[in-house]
Amino acid sequence: PRAPVHAASRSAMFHSMFSAGPPRAPVHAARPQAWKSAAWQSEARREMEQAAALLVSPAGDPAAEYLLRRGLRPETWEAWGLGYTLAAWDNRLKAARPAILIPWQYREVTALKYRFLTVPAGGLRYTSKAGSEHIAFGLNLAGGHYATLWLVEGELNAVSLWQALREAHMVNFDVLSFGGESKATRLDPALQRWAGRYQQVIVWADEPAKAAAAMAAIPGAFGLRSPVVDGRKLDANELLLLGGLADFARAAWARFDQDPAHVARIRAELEGAGWGGLAPSL
Repeated sequence: PRAPVHAASRSAMFHSMFSAGPPRAPVHAARPQAWKSAAWQSEARREMEQAAALLVSPAGDPAAEYLLRRGLRPETWEAWGLGYTLAAWDNRLKAARPAILIPWQYREVTALKYRFLTVPAGGLRYTSKAGSEHIAFGLNLAGGHYATLWLVEGELNAVSLWQALREAHMVNFDVLSFGGESKATRLDPALQRWAGRYQQVIVWADEPAKAAAAMAAIPGAFGLRSPVVDGRKLDANELLLLGGLADFARAAWARFDQDPAHVARIRAELEGAGWGGLAPSL
């Protein structure tokens, strides 16, 4: 289990970096897209189906327990197409190992990413199917309204935020991930164009420099970094486990909304939920 964050130190939780984004960074030419072949798509779809079935079978208990420990519910696994495979290839250890399958898809599958259940000495934490292209994670669930987009670092952080927003009945939001922190400095051009459709874009990364880099590609975007409390960085999944993710998201949204009446209402709701000392300076 994760170590608790004490109330006395929680006030630091919402001292995150809030700022408007700088101008758009240059968009580079697209690379060849191996995933577009019919054979690759067929193989990826078949692997996704098998992995989804394995996850909810008795043989998938180790993966199910891992996801439940991360605070993620079975209905969330299904919505995001998560699965389980026993044969993800770890090129460092030269061995097949069990992993959570994380599909990146829109109309077609663009990438299959694998999060290994364990990380032994010298082993990988993540890998991807050969031919994958990591454009944006979550596009298959996005695009219903184009009001507010949350663009976050890490696939399971995106899944965590999506779950928390829906459980809090905050439905006018889409959640996407650009993947690991290295992708923050080189957002895919297709993701940049997609983000440009929204009235408001909030970029959330662990490090301020990474948030700023992603914001540079999306004119008018706002940014925040993961808060650090007692020397411990709290990303979206950590906040989900602590029970504060929806409140954090609501407070950030109110801050960027810049409507005094709305801000006051959100502050009152936070105080009523017992998080009054945790709201950012609004």
